[in-house]
Amino acid sequence: MIHHGLSLFPGGTETAVPHLKEGVDNSTGGVGWGYYDREKEKVIPSYKTFFYWLSYLPRRAKPCIIYGIPGLDTFMFFPLLNVPELLETYRVIEFYWLTTDSLGHIMGPKLYEASIRRFDRYFGNLVKKLNLDEVNIIL
Repeated sequence: MIHHGLSLFPGGTETAVPHLKEGVDNSTGGVGWGYYDREKEKVIPSYKTFFYWLSYLPRRAKPCIIYGIPGLDTFMFFPLLNVPELLETYRVIEFYWLTTDSLGHIMGPKLYEASIRRFDRYFGNLVKKLNLDEVNIIL
């Protein structure tokens, strides 16, 4: 087993979300879907990383995972329909467009690019409904 390694790229969504929520850099916490934890001297399997990441998603954002399943991705506009009302109620929301990631991994570059175009179209329609003087959007 290789106990030390160097990655030129930081982890993806599975590490970025917990790191942002905790306010820590990449030297702390997980480094990917499955990895060897030197301090604990054990392998952290992918499923544990998945549930760790899931614990950081807000309750209202968790259903977005369902739309990451190929075939259901075209219905990702449903959660976007609620965004204007949620902003009025909560003032701050987190929305995760997870479909591009899963389609890219599972179905390849063509559907990955199609999902990016779909996001652009859906997001463009959402922006038309928002008062942009009162909203900060972080992508």
